[in-house]
Amino acid sequence: VIQDDVIVNQLSMAAIGIVLLLTFRSLTIPFILLACIKSSIYINLAVPYFTGEPLYYLSLLIINSIQLGATVDYGILFTEKYMKARKKAGRIDAAAEAIAEASPSILTSSGILFTGGTMLGGMSSVDIIRQLGFLVGRGALISAGMVVLVLPALLIIFDPLIGTTTMGSRFFRKNKRGWKVSSDENKELDEEYRDFVGLVDAESGVGGEKRGDIRESVRQRRRAGRVRGQQV
Repeated sequence: VIQDDVIVNQLSMAAIGIVLLLTFRSLTIPFILLACIKSSIYINLAVPYFTGEPLYYLSLLIINSIQLGATVDYGILFTEKYMKARKKAGRIDAAAEAIAEASPSILTSSGILFTGGTMLGGMSSVDIIRQLGFLVGRGALISAGMVVLVLPALLIIFDPLIGTTTMGSRFFRKNKRGWKVSSDENKELDEEYRDFVGLVDAESGVGGEKRGDIRESVRQRRRAGRVRGQQV
C-alpha cells in the first residue's frame, strides 16, 4: 500500500516537473511550483486528520494526482505573468502586477472546482465519493490561496536564482549608474545613442560617465516624445 502511494507521487511529480521544465526552460521554477502545490495538498490532507475523520486510501491516491494536476495551472499562470512583468519592473512590482492580472482567473477557476466538488460531496450518499468531493473542493481553494499568497513571496526570494537558472530571462535590473533598465531597453538605447551622438564613435574612448550622460539624454528625449504623443 505504501509502495503504491510512493510510486504514484513520484511519477506524477516527475511528469509535471518535466512539463514545467520544458515550459519555462528553468531549473528552479519547477521545484518552486511543485513545492507550493504539494504543500497545499498536505494542508488539504491534514484537515481530516485534525477533525478525526477517517481517510480512505483510494481518496488519498486520487487527490494526490488530481489536485497536483488540476491546480498546478494556477502556478503556471501566475509565474508566466511574473516572468513577463519582471522584464520591465523590479521583483516586488512584478509580483504585484502578476497578482493583479492572474488573481481573477485563478479565483474563478478555483471557485468553479470548489463548487463542483462540494456539491458532489454534499449530494452523494457513498462515503468515499462524498469524501473525495470535499477533498477536491477544499483543495482547489487551498491551492489558489497558496498561489496568490505564498508563491509571490517564493518568487521574490528566489528571484536571483531564477534569473541565473532560466534561459532567456533578461530580468529588469539596475546599471552601474543606478538607472533601472531592461535588456531590451539597453539595446534600444544603444541604437539611439549612436544616432544621437553622430560625430562621436560609440566604440571609441568615450568615458563611462560621458556615455551615461548621453544615454540619459536619449532616455529623456524618448519620454518627452511619448508624453507629446499622448497629448496629441
